[in-house]
Amino acid sequence: GNSGRIQPVYYRDVINSMISAVYRDDLNGTFNVTGKDCLNYYDFYSFIFRSLKIKKRIIQVPFYLSVSVAYIIENLFSKEFFINIERIK
Repeated sequence: GNSGRIQPVYYRDVINSMISAVYRDDLNGTFNVTGKDCLNYYDFYSFIFRSLKIKKRIIQVPFYLSVSVAYIIENLFSKEFFINIERIK
């Protein structure tokens, strides 16, 4: 659904932050290297699909329904199936 939020991060920002942390003695504490924008999953994937010029339909499934389906799949197949409760949470 739309309730999940993510903050995209550029891989080079993470690498540069890690390098700075290794070579600078004056750094101390916790650092946020994510972007300032916070997106929901729908907007995030819509942006990716538009950027790559891929036409995909995004189907929003209520959380309770996705957990119920995952529970059934886990019990019918196995916990190693690509859809399981841990991956949904």
